[in-house]
Amino acid sequence: MAEILNYLFKSFVLLRDLVGYLIPGLAFLALLEPGRDLDFVASNPGWVPLSAVLLAGYGAAQVLAAAGYAAMRNLHRVDESDEDRAVRYMEVTYYSAAYPDMFIQSGREETMHLMRIGLSVALIFAGALHLVLIGIALFHAGQSVELLSLLAWIVCPVAGALLYWNCFEGDDYFRKMEKAAVEASRWAEAAGVVKAHVGAIEREPAASANPPGNRVT
Repeated sequence: MAEILNYLFKSFVLLRDLVGYLIPGLAFLALLEPGRDLDFVASNPGWVPLSAVLLAGYGAAQVLAAAGYAAMRNLHRVDESDEDRAVRYMEVTYYSAAYPDMFIQSGREETMHLMRIGLSVALIFAGALHLVLIGIALFHAGQSVELLSLLAWIVCPVAGALLYWNCFEGDDYFRKMEKAAVEASRWAEAAGVVKAHVGAIEREPAASANPPGNRVT
């Protein structure tokens, strides 16, 4: 069990789900109705209500990340053909399995990049939804709205847009870190081949000094 957990954390498989998806998803649920999720869990103690909130947050984060990445592909195009992308995926898959330590920083940057995209889209969607509801309350229902609440929900999508804009730079940085990890793994692989070759050469004279048919008795 310890080895499995070590692999999951070291390869960022578990951390990517916890940090990259769960945090933005729970933040989105909290922004939709502040305090409601905590009240729901507090009034219904147990694993079932907590699991329901976690699953809802995780599912919401999948949608947020999909929307964020879809928009980024159109707004921040990367000059990369389908063949180059396939080669890059193959190299990352091979070297990350062979030299996982080389990809620790790259995995961290990818996880943080995913979290920033999810959070930025959560801020934009939640803020826009509340502004629409405030607009309906003001112009159709004739209700009054607190100025502080209005300003807070205006700041929310603005902050999300700024964070999403910052994700463009983070996307470039993550790709550079991934490329550096692949190059470092190639160096390690080449060094291992040279070391093994030198070791084989050094063992050859010792083996030929006393051939099997010329033993000294």
